[in-house]
Amino acid sequence: VRRTRVMPMLRCNVSEGMRLVVGGAIVVLCQACGSEGPTGASHLESTVHIQVKDAVEMPFHGPAGPGSEPMSITFSWIATVSVTGGGGVTVESIETRVREARLAQPLVVSSSPSALVMPGQALEVRQSVGGPFESALYPGSWEGAVVVRLRHPSTRREDITVTFAFR
Repeated sequence: VRRTRVMPMLRCNVSEGMRLVVGGAIVVLCQACGSEGPTGASHLESTVHIQVKDAVEMPFHGPAGPGSEPMSITFSWIATVSVTGGGGVTVESIETRVREARLAQPLVVSSSPSALVMPGQALEVRQSVGGPFESALYPGSWEGAVVVRLRHPSTRREDITVTFAFR
């Protein structure tokens, strides 16, 4: 009489070797479909760093020459997105709001690079915005807030906000 161990959910006369083959096939199928266990590396999301550099406030005299109103002020900066680890991220958009404490409405600029940034890489996006202002606002207390909208390979979306000041 041949005895076999019977798994609670598998009540048939299958040898131990065959169970290992079937179990291995199930694991391979799960991995092929993206259902990795906790030891797989693809479940780790990337760490994203946002940096703003070269933030510059640039005044230009008014239409009638120096000292005339309104004067034009242009702001420029570079938003840098760098990634470490994981499977990278897609940068869907970068929106920046520039404001001065004495103004009600911020200046808004948006870029949509839709760029994939892999670990060890960086994406630099140059942005600028400006307009006519009274000369009392230069130099002012101008500040910016960059909102970077990301999509991870898992399709999870994330917004990261970084604030900065103009010099």
